[in-house]
Amino acid sequence: MSLLEFSNVSFTRENRTIVNDLSLSIEAGDFLSIVGPSGSGKSTLLRLCCHLISPTEGTIRFHGQDLMRFNPMELRKQISYCFQMPYLFGDTVRNNLEYPFC
Repeated sequence: MSLLEFSNVSFTRENRTIVNDLSLSIEAGDFLSIVGPSGSGKSTLLRLCCHLISPTEGTIRFHGQDLMRFNPMELRKQISYCFQMPYLFGDTVRNNLEYPFC
């Protein structure tokens, strides 16, 4: 069973297809680099992985279960996502690290 699996996933916003019919399987221990020019869908793909957005077509499975059935907060405790443009609040390092889980 794959750790994370995309099956025919598409994402469209404002009549623009950003991810089109993507199928991908990631096994535990795999390292994956996602590269491409600005606007090619890298951030959208990661937002889909973290349940920040939902696919318009297809299925994403995490540990064999439909990703959309997971509580988003519980899921985000198990998947890391690093934004392209980091933002730190004028607060302690600890509070900045804990912010996504508040």
